[in-house]
Amino acid sequence: MNICEPIRLRRKLVVNQHNPNEGHSNMDNVTFSTKGDKLVIEVDLTKRGEKSASGKTIRIGSTLGPQEIPGYPGFSANLNVYIKA
Repeated sequence: MNICEPIRLRRKLVVNQHNPNEGHSNMDNVTFSTKGDKLVIEVDLTKRGEKSASGKTIRIGSTLGPQEIPGYPGFSANLNVYIKA
């Protein structure tokens, strides 16, 4: 088994679950929006994702790397929300 296969599958699922009206498609259980000049970040804290490689934490949400803030070219944010396993 190729070590990259699970990553491609996970990203494909994230894209398929994305609603184009809710933030960016590259994020897992995280949405960005703006209200005036304020960045609003939403994470559903009841959802549980996958365990980390070490097994010590469970991901709740992630931007999966830096994401551009809608309506603010050049601005980006990166977020990871996790709990102890």
